[in-house]
Amino acid sequence: MRELFFICLLSWMFPVQAQFMKVVDPDGFVNVREEPNVKSKVVGKVNSNAVVYHLEADEISGNWVSVTFGQNDKELDGYIHTSRLKSLDQLSPVPLVNSTKNYWIFKSTKDKGDLADISVRVDFEKPNWDVLKNGLRMDENGDITLNGVKVWGLFDPAVKASRYKSIDIEIDGQKINVPTKELETLFSVGEDLSQHSRLPMVITYDKEQDTLYIRSLNGDTSYAYDLLFVFVKGKFKEKMVYIPF
Repeated sequence: MRELFFICLLSWMFPVQAQFMKVVDPDGFVNVREEPNVKSKVVGKVNSNAVVYHLEADEISGNWVSVTFGQNDKELDGYIHTSRLKSLDQLSPVPLVNSTKNYWIFKSTKDKGDLADISVRVDFEKPNWDVLKNGLRMDENGDITLNGVKVWGLFDPAVKASRYKSIDIEIDGQKINVPTKELETLFSVGEDLSQHSRLPMVITYDKEQDTLYIRSLNGDTSYAYDLLFVFVKGKFKEKMVYIPF
C-alpha cells in the first residue's frame, strides 16, 4: 500500500505531459525542426546526451515531440523525432530510503543489482530572513530577485519559504556536491515526506554515460518550477529550470 501511495504521488507531481528527455542520436546531434516533419526549417541542433524539456502531451504530433531547449543563452522551441529521445524516467532509479523534516536520503547499491553504489543526501533549511530580506526585491514584472538574481518559488519577498541547505552525492566512492550558488535562489523546495505530503525528488542514473539526474518539482500553483541537476563523470554539469505550464 505504501508503494502504491508513492506511485500515486509520483504521478501527481511529475505528470506525463512534463518530462526531461535526453537526446540519443548516433550522429552525435539532432536537428530541432520548426514543425513536426523532416522538411521543416531547422531551428537548432542539440548534441547527443544533452537534455531537453517536453511540456504538453497534446503537442506530440505523430512521431514528433515538442521540446524546449537552451542554445546560446536563449530558450528555443521546436520538434524532435521520438526515435532520438529518451525520457530520464526510463533510467535506473535511485530510491528514497529515509526522510525527515530536515533531510532526505536516497541510495542504490550494486549488491542489490543496481548499476552503481549511489548515495544522495538532501538537507533543507529555513533561511535567516532577517538577512535575506535586505537582498530580496520584486521588480515591475512581479519577479523576485535575490541580490539581483532571479529566484524561483517565491511570490512575495515576505514569505518565509524553505530552501536547500546542501545536496551531497557519492557515486562509487567519489564525492560530489551541488555548488551553494546553484541552491541559494531556489525556494519552496519541499515538505515532510513522513507526513504524507509530496514526493520530493526523482533521481535516476545513466551508467553508460556515468550521469546522475536529480529532478524536483518545487513551488506552488503559478510559482511552481521544474528543476533538474545534472552530474557527469563525477562533476556538477548544470542546473535546468523550467516553468511546467
